[in-house]
Amino acid sequence: MKRFLMLLSGILLLTGCSYIEEYLPGASDVPEVRPTPGYLDFKDILLPGELEKIATETYITASGGRLMLSGRVDGQSVARFFESTMPDNGWMFVNRCSYQGNIKLFFRNAKAVATILISENPVNTRVEIWSVSHVQN
Repeated sequence: MKRFLMLLSGILLLTGCSYIEEYLPGASDVPEVRPTPGYLDFKDILLPGELEKIATETYITASGGRLMLSGRVDGQSVARFFESTMPDNGWMFVNRCSYQGNIKLFFRNAKAVATILISENPVNTRVEIWSVSHVQN
């Protein structure tokens, strides 16, 4: 019984320490590290670092394809990310549509068109990027 009480006291003490670190300002001076944005299958579309590729739902060919991503991020912030970074990679913003909690972005450049569908649900945010090269006659 004495061992049980000592074990219980130790667990409560450790739990209390984590509570202090979590709720008292300055208790933990470890800065939050945010994932770095990067490129995956489309070399001219920068992606937020918080998103992870869903390989089973991605289909890429030489002329374009579909890239599926998901992560625990705010859909509006993802849309702002693409609207601000796509022009840096040669994409021109064409339009933005919002419907039923989804955001659809349209972009084009001299060689391709791209659409980005951002869908939020209670678990995560899914991002579907289509990019298709085109040939002008």
